[in-house]
Amino acid sequence: MQQATIAKRVRTPTGVNLYKKIHEKTDEKLKDFIKQSSLDTYNQEAKPLQVEAVFNLAKSFDQVYFSTTFQNRLAMIVVDKAHMVYIWGLVESSTSKTIHSVHLRIEDYALFRPCYGKLGPHLLFRNEKPILLLSATCRPVAVDGIKKSLKLNDDNLHILRGELTRPEICIIRVEMDHSLASTLDLLRIFPSAKDVPNHAMVPTLIYSSSRNRTLTAMDVVDLARETPGNAFSPPSTCIRRFHSCTGDQDKVDCVEGFASGVFPLISCTMALGLGQNWKRVRMVAHMGRGDPASICQMIGRCGRDGRPGLAVMFVEKTRRNGKNSVEQFSQGGVQSDQDRMDALAITPVCLRIAFSIDNLLGYIPLSVDDPAYIYNFDDIIGDKFQTTETRDIRLKYPAKPSLFRKRKIPDSDRPVLEAFKIQLIADLHNYYQLTFGSEGPLAPADIFGDEEAESIISYSHHINNTNDVRTVIGGECFEGQLNWLLDQITIFKTSREGNDHPISHKKRRAVSGSAAITSLPSQPSVGSSRNRCASATSAPRPPSKKVLAAEARRQKSNEKKAQDALWLLSEQKRKEQVATFLREGLEKAHKEKEGTTKDA
Repeated sequence: MQQATIAKRVRTPTGVNLYKKIHEKTDEKLKDFIKQSSLDTYNQEAKPLQVEAVFNLAKSFDQVYFSTTFQNRLAMIVVDKAHMVYIWGLVESSTSKTIHSVHLRIEDYALFRPCYGKLGPHLLFRNEKPILLLSATCRPVAVDGIKKSLKLNDDNLHILRGELTRPEICIIRVEMDHSLASTLDLLRIFPSAKDVPNHAMVPTLIYSSSRNRTLTAMDVVDLARETPGNAFSPPSTCIRRFHSCTGDQDKVDCVEGFASGVFPLISCTMALGLGQNWKRVRMVAHMGRGDPASICQMIGRCGRDGRPGLAVMFVEKTRRNGKNSVEQFSQGGVQSDQDRMDALAITPVCLRIAFSIDNLLGYIPLSVDDPAYIYNFDDIIGDKFQTTETRDIRLKYPAKPSLFRKRKIPDSDRPVLEAFKIQLIADLHNYYQLTFGSEGPLAPADIFGDEEAESIISYSHHINNTNDVRTVIGGECFEGQLNWLLDQITIFKTSREGNDHPISHKKRRAVSGSAAITSLPSQPSVGSSRNRCASATSAPRPPSKKVLAAEARRQKSNEKKAQDALWLLSEQKRKEQVATFLREGLEKAHKEKEGTTKDA
């Protein structure tokens, strides 16, 4: 078997590892390489301004940086992950005794980039240009260390704090039932391969505190998946591992395979994830004790696309040489790094707020009465709290009633509208059969019936376009239905407007008999009196609102009685059917029993 060629890396004088082929390129060849890489990766040419600004600093970074030409063109220095500059600086300067416990408990935490401790001179000599430091977990002690290293004071330092609570991530703390070295508690969060295949697993990063435990975690995942030995297969489609001592080619294959969806799980240390922006990660699991700032960085690697993420923290029930209850902490005392790790494992407050307070104030709150913990609640009560998101509170208000109001149909118009309703149903059924034939996907009665036609009649005064028709009947069942109905409704409304007489003025109220007599002429003719009597008898008085309401109640009561009678009839039939089934079953069982007795 021919072994694949592994790209060699060289360590430059600045301490940055680069591929050898990039390190040996000149500026012009490096620009050509970037152009070709952009074309191969993104299928588009690189922007000229971006390419022209590139030059290889691997060989002569100090020489170029401190040159007069570069300093004159320098506009701003941007440092991402500023808290790591502080941590790596402690490692380089050998002053990391205060965080020595963190380094021992979390391998690959800061030991693999000590060269960042030498960035101080480069950041100081910047020709009085501004420097932008970015960090998501920069505790007060890190801020003080960076200010001391860069000779900054409060007068020339401006700090902008944003919302870093990541509400889309659900943080769960789970007490471990087994030892930390065994990592057997991972059995509780991963299903068997018989139930969930590898490609359907939730993309997860499993962070362990040491390089050896990454392999132990893979072994436990094999037990949970019921696939023994799969962890030792390099091209595994379930889980692989990543740490600072992993081979160069293995690191490249692991990162590319996870990003492309070849496998869903990675067992890793802190060496993985710094600078990565994977939108695929949905869950992060952390095993054992850890620095809260580091754990905040770990769990922040899920949910990068804005979708919900899950962070599971496995903590020990009893920590050797540590504090295992809230009473062991002195109220208001300064928390060391050991105390912060123990406090995170037992604090009763919301973990999301605990991480936020640790980043802002440098300690883990241990009581729900902590002033910093309830500070934002005081703002809410005093109506001084402002969220970082614009929330639409209209959803909490009741929905406004529909603008469509059902029209009360007069009794004189009911026969005409009933005839139109019947004709509309028949015409639509004929139109549907002519369009789709008798073998259509649905029966005409299932598409348009009496209920839809009645709605059109009741809301016809609101119908002016196809959207109104859609709202009234509830949607369009086949293409062209709304337009056809709108045409028929328009024709009907136009014909009615042409046949109706102009609207007369409102009738005067009936007057009393004496007033009517006084208003008559002094010598009325007999014929005119007869005509008035005839007209009075031919125009009966319309029913009042009370009469109409009583008639509607009576009709509704009759309909309800009819429905109740139908329900009772169907219930009686159902009971008779059940009784028949039981009787037939008993008779069959009795016959089988008699047959068995005769055979015996």
